[in-house]
Amino acid sequence: MKRTEKKKGMLVTGGIILLVAVAIVTYIVKSASAIQTEDAVSIEVTDYIDTTGYVVRNENYILSNREGIVAYDVDDGEKISYNGVVGSVFQTEKDALNHKKIRELDAQIENFERLNQTNVNVQIGLDSVNNQLDSRLIQFQEDLNNNSFKSMDTNVSELMYLINQKLILTGKVENFDSEIEELKQEKERLEAETADSLYTITSEYAGYFVSTCDGYENILSYDDIENVTLDDYNNVVTAANVPDSAIGKVIHSLNWYVVCPVTADQAFSLSNGSTNVTIKMPYAFSEDIPAKVIKVNQETEDSDGVVILQCSYMDSDLSKIRSETVQIGLKTYEGIRVSKDALHNDYVTYTYEDESGNTVEEQKLVQGVYVKYGSKLIFKQVSILYAGNDFVICDPSPEEGVLYNGKTVELYDQIVVSGGNLYDGKIID
Repeated sequence: MKRTEKKKGMLVTGGIILLVAVAIVTYIVKSASAIQTEDAVSIEVTDYIDTTGYVVRNENYILSNREGIVAYDVDDGEKISYNGVVGSVFQTEKDALNHKKIRELDAQIENFERLNQTNVNVQIGLDSVNNQLDSRLIQFQEDLNNNSFKSMDTNVSELMYLINQKLILTGKVENFDSEIEELKQEKERLEAETADSLYTITSEYAGYFVSTCDGYENILSYDDIENVTLDDYNNVVTAANVPDSAIGKVIHSLNWYVVCPVTADQAFSLSNGSTNVTIKMPYAFSEDIPAKVIKVNQETEDSDGVVILQCSYMDSDLSKIRSETVQIGLKTYEGIRVSKDALHNDYVTYTYEDESGNTVEEQKLVQGVYVKYGSKLIFKQVSILYAGNDFVICDPSPEEGVLYNGKTVELYDQIVVSGGNLYDGKIID
């Protein structure tokens, strides 16, 4: 009797184990064949060459041998004219500092007076200001992430202006008359206790003013920039001595250049690609700068060399950079992002009428993706523009003849990224 019970117990246990095993296998099979999708979204990617760059400008020192404390009358990157006043020289440091504060007060007064005109300017809308605020906040966050502290100062000033403008438009503030009056009183107080300047310093050149000098102003010849070689670049090691009498410099040509070392393969890409590129200097300037490939210099086709890039955009940050990490943007690809796991080979059908009016169907094996369409899968051919590490960018509107049947993946399609036994027309749960 006991043996029979034991045998029954063993049978029950074995049955339970078998049921569990069947359940596990069923779960594994279902999991392996389960359909997982992701939405087709638009994406933009730029091919970059990572290198370094040395900036060459047409620069000349502004010299002053007379004694005194200089207070600048123009900001870095600001345009000045021939014989324009660059700075005022004072007897004491306090007078020079007061002169600087007075200039800052003038700028603040001008900003508030402009803000007072917001209500009477019907062209200014709240939506426009909100969009600008969003843009500046995003730019500020990018500057913070990229450690672009120079650009952050400019963005903070513009953010404060836009916030004040919004206060006017929403009726939170009627005007800034009291702030203007307070600033004017502070300006009058400073003017009363500040001595007149001893003399002013003017520029012999028209162009962009920069208050700092680094000694690299003429290390590479601006006039002979197209003939700069890799050896010339590598020999830029030590800065020249800046004259003691230099109080700044003027960049007096619109165009400036960036000289970058490149490998033989990179030189080939630049020589045979578009002359219009972009450059990014992530640790100095967060925005893309339009540039033009002027020359690629190599000793032989198989040797490393340098590329000379021409730029014309200028601001206070760019006026002071010299040697920076550079990313050269070769080409931008825009299309639909597709995970590489979603790519498969299958047949697509092309239907047409022959000369006799008969309907003819032809099939061709192509690369594409499976898309969930209601309760079934359909297969769509893709035209790949760009391949990344784990994704590709597909052209949503390929030229005629690229697609066999003219159909391809579309924005917001539910693309299958995993699942077993996939085929065109498959019915799914």
